[in-house]
Amino acid sequence: MTAPDPELTIAPAGEAAIPPINDDPHQLMGLAPHAVNRLLGPPSLLRTEAPAEVWQYTAEDCVLDIYLYAEEKMPDRSTVTYYEIRRSDRAESGARACFGEIIQSWNNTSDNTP
Repeated sequence: MTAPDPELTIAPAGEAAIPPINDDPHQLMGLAPHAVNRLLGPPSLLRTEAPAEVWQYTAEDCVLDIYLYAEEKMPDRSTVTYYEIRRSDRAESGARACFGEIIQSWNNTSDNTP
């Protein structure tokens, strides 16, 4: 007999298992604005720093800035080319935990799963 896989979440009868969250922020690279919005929801702050558009998301102890630049051949189309996660001095968790918290927050408010 084999031991149960610790990665699997077994839901009580009548409830669907919640899939694990992909907390790797590198998945943002190359995403179009609509895909970022679907993954993280609307930003808490949006600013333009020509030639980039910066979308900012906040969690309890950290801030995520996503930089979208227009494609050279298609100026009306932008994609994520850079992101930065800043943590407060009191933050105990890393960048992945921060990114996961932002995704989970959006999922909780939207009943949306990635």
